[in-house]
Amino acid sequence: MSELNFKSKPVGQSLVSEPARDVPVARDADVVVCGAGPAGVAAAIASAASGAKTVLIESAGCLGGVWTSGLLTYVLDPKGDSPVTNRLTSELDRLGGYARRKGLDESFAEPKPGWAEHCFIYEPETMKWVLERECLQLKVNTRLYTRVCSVVKDREDPRKITAVITESKSGREAWGGKIFIDATGDGDLAAQAGCRFSLGRPDSGEVQPLTLMCMVQTPHVDRVQPLARKAGKCLKEAIEAAGVNTSYGAPVLFEIRPDLYGFMMNHKYGSALNADELSKATFEARNEVMLAIRQMRDSGGPWEGLRVVATGAHIGIREGRRIQGRYTVTAEDLTEGRSHSDAVCRVHFPIDVHATKIKGKSSGFDAENKMRSQPYDVPLRAMIAADVDNLMMAGRNISGDFIAHSSYRVTGNSVAMGEAAGAFAADVVRRDETLTDADTKRVKFCLENLEEALGLTVEA
Repeated sequence: MSELNFKSKPVGQSLVSEPARDVPVARDADVVVCGAGPAGVAAAIASAASGAKTVLIESAGCLGGVWTSGLLTYVLDPKGDSPVTNRLTSELDRLGGYARRKGLDESFAEPKPGWAEHCFIYEPETMKWVLERECLQLKVNTRLYTRVCSVVKDREDPRKITAVITESKSGREAWGGKIFIDATGDGDLAAQAGCRFSLGRPDSGEVQPLTLMCMVQTPHVDRVQPLARKAGKCLKEAIEAAGVNTSYGAPVLFEIRPDLYGFMMNHKYGSALNADELSKATFEARNEVMLAIRQMRDSGGPWEGLRVVATGAHIGIREGRRIQGRYTVTAEDLTEGRSHSDAVCRVHFPIDVHATKIKGKSSGFDAENKMRSQPYDVPLRAMIAADVDNLMMAGRNISGDFIAHSSYRVTGNSVAMGEAAGAFAADVVRRDETLTDADTKRVKFCLENLEEALGLTVEA
């Protein structure tokens, strides 16, 4: 066994020098997608359906990211014209996991906001199953329990990635590709490749809080269902009547099935880029959830018999790195309702900045939420890295400022970004072009072709 060498850093932290080693190549592909959350799995499905040899790498034990590991089963601002979204909802419905319910519309005042038009809720276990079936049918080479930890650059062209390096139970491996898509949420791959990025508020670096979701079950549907459908002040008052003050000042309870509900109740502070802070926030959030539900149950009334069925395996992250792209989506895009010829989706979700500082016992939203926004486009150029020529981003790590990010980060938009990245990457590979030379306006034709490709019948 190699001997470890320790040496001191100026700041007092010890360092270990790893011995150099050769890394086996696990697979070569046309498109390598890192991260299998809503954006990543959509990118992989779109890439494979568009004819590219596709690899999908995920650190968790299931596909779906915040949809499944994070238990955020309420999809905000989905696109009615999204081929992948329509494919998934169709399969969820067919397999009994699509929580299509009349009560969803009752949560919104009329007229409903644009972002709510196609919102849907689903059962997380069925979503896992659907995503796995899709990737298997489309022959996406999918690897779970595997984390991207480094990149290999071309020796003659430092602006080009030739492989990503991963760590897993299989050891250290390399995955070669022609185009790479960073769908890690926090921009891990792009940062490892040396891309410039922004994080948090431009003046202070403060980021939005973390939230651990939970699912609860009730034997008294007639008491809980009205609270979930009315939400807002009515829900908060019912929780406070039980003697509970949640750290998220605007708790959300939504119906998955008549007896099963998703519950968002906490705000915890820490950086998505710091494992110690994530661990601390997770412990605190789970403790808050368990104590709050116990106290609510003991108080009786609408909460009598309420039980925690599950808490998220991964705490929900609102904000990580925003990678510098060829275009940066800004607050002006939102306030002016800008359109682009290479648009991949039209965002309707409003500015949604959860309080970046702890304010008393509970926190809600910051002043920016009062800004009025209009529907606006996310252009493909915001998803192509400025500093690496064969790297794309999809999801909340695309190129945008702090305000714009608070709007486009929701998962309905992530799917639209992911499918556009995957379909466009496959087209670039098929044409033997580069992202640098490719016409980004062609993404519309790529999405039209994807819609046709995903019209295939799914095997039972």
